[in-house]
Amino acid sequence: MMNPHVSVIYVESHTTTGGGRQMSYLRNHLRGIPLTLKENFTTEGHLTPATEIRDILLVEKQLRETRARLQAFAIVCFPITPFDVELTRLEKHSPKFGKFVSDKLEKIKNEYL
Repeated sequence: MMNPHVSVIYVESHTTTGGGRQMSYLRNHLRGIPLTLKENFTTEGHLTPATEIRDILLVEKQLRETRARLQAFAIVCFPITPFDVELTRLEKHSPKFGKFVSDKLEKIKNEYL
């Protein structure tokens, strides 16, 4: 059970399916904040340069939601390990998008920490 006063950012897939029981719980919980860094939850489900425009628009929207919650003084949990793994994959398979996500997260971190 999640703390009712904490929002949790989680790695989401573009297909918004898969990922197991915990992912289903976070998708359906009002405190879950998705950050789409995968195409799907298979081993080869990384994002690619072919979808960068779509992915940038979606991630910008999701990060606006994160920023809005932080501005409302919500506590937002950011699990570092899953994001580090996905950012490493992004930098390998879609460097431009990986840099975009890293820069945006760094900016949010500097604003609110």
